[in-house]
Amino acid sequence: MTDTEKKISADTPVLSIRHLNKTMGKRQILKDISFSCYPGEVFGFLGPNGAGKTTTIKVVCGLLAIDSGDIEICGNSIRKHYERAMAYLGAIVENPEHYRHMSGWQNLKLYQNMRPGITDERIREVVSLVGLENRIQEPVRKYSLGMRQRLGVAQALLHRPKLLILDEPTNGLDPAGIRQLRDILKEIAHREGAAVLVSSHLMSEMELMCDRVGLIVNGEIRDVKPIGGLIEEAYDGSTAFLYRVDQAETAVQLLREKYPDIAASLVTEHEFSVRLKPSSEPDSAGTPLHQELAAYNSFLIQSGITLYTVAETQDHTLEDAFIRLTDEGGNQIV
Repeated sequence: MTDTEKKISADTPVLSIRHLNKTMGKRQILKDISFSCYPGEVFGFLGPNGAGKTTTIKVVCGLLAIDSGDIEICGNSIRKHYERAMAYLGAIVENPEHYRHMSGWQNLKLYQNMRPGITDERIREVVSLVGLENRIQEPVRKYSLGMRQRLGVAQALLHRPKLLILDEPTNGLDPAGIRQLRDILKEIAHREGAAVLVSSHLMSEMELMCDRVGLIVNGEIRDVKPIGGLIEEAYDGSTAFLYRVDQAETAVQLLREKYPDIAASLVTEHEFSVRLKPSSEPDSAGTPLHQELAAYNSFLIQSGITLYTVAETQDHTLEDAFIRLTDEGGNQIV
């Protein structure tokens, strides 16, 4: 058994980032970043544009130098034992590159020659895992974007990495391709026992795919929690109502003038939302929440707004939690 095939305890981190700092020019991009990823989990790395996700990933992959702090992959510091640490890593940063005139199989054979211990049986195994058995002998130029992404994942898995990192792997994929990739990554984590770290902007997919998530904002880790825990933390017990009207922007403006403390926000030309805080027990006139809602409705109608519908909405999702827990307007990191 080689070093890269050694069993790793489920409670021992595959990736451990401790007090990582990175400055570019005069700007500190990463500020005391610390978190860990474990075997068998899909870890979602979330943050607004420019929050520091890709910079963190590039440092972990050895593409950028560490200013201070340390990163260990399977217990090996990339500062002290770089080659040993990288032996456990498979990654796709940005788009996977292949020789388009060659077949998928030939591309994987080229990579086989660069890494000792990869057999043809292992190539067939990962080809089956990513669902390319029927097309692997065709030139890559005939592959769709989703197929090229899957071939990239296959290449990254050939040497049985304990840590697989994918930066925005769903970019450009159609819904079917995104669903296929999601299933593949969950299978990799659970069957191969790898830790899979994924960075993506598609919150709905991350919610379906990930076991835990880490939230980075302005170069700092704001939270690391299971998906459900992060959503629960962001939920303040309020209830959201979606209004459909003839003039949503005018309606929001009128409500804000009449009720300065109202939590109303424009959604579309004909839709806006109102968020109401939890109410007390109902009395004969209904709950204070219902009374408040009735007051808004009456005021809008009296103000000449045509009110089509009002409906309570379900917003306990990762996307809603992400929006509430980040401050994208103040995010200045590139």
